[in-house]
Amino acid sequence: MFDEFSYQNTTYAPFLTNDVETGVLHQTHRGRIVSVCSKERLLIECVKYPDRAGGWEEVLKSLQSLGGIDFDILLDYLFKAENQSLLRRVGLVLELLRGESLYFQHMEESTIEEIQKRVKGNERYLEKGKIGALNKKWKLYISNDFEQYLRGV
Repeated sequence: MFDEFSYQNTTYAPFLTNDVETGVLHQTHRGRIVSVCSKERLLIECVKYPDRAGGWEEVLKSLQSLGGIDFDILLDYLFKAENQSLLRRVGLVLELLRGESLYFQHMEESTIEEIQKRVKGNERYLEKGKIGALNKKWKLYISNDFEQYLRGV
């Protein structure tokens, strides 16, 4: 664990989690073993906590250039989480990235279909407190200004 610190006008703070094994890789860096998350876990964590990753605009811009995702592993992590809001958000984000990013264009339609068929229950909000139109496919209310986040993507 590390203490909060600032670097180039950005403050970095630790984020504690109970799950310290799913998608955690152990890499050697400068002769030391460090723990880092896999790309699949990174995508899920960014979509789950966009405010901790710079907000939706930054999440979408960053994920757009995240190549090398193993979609089977991503689905495994996502389904184990058993979180309807996360499931819907990841489905929406993957669908958006598939249409916008070279790194996601090869993703099979079956990946999106596997996520969508697990969407259950009532509608949810993509962003708490932000009213918008209902995306029926994902049963998500998407704020009217969400399209603004995509302008740079």
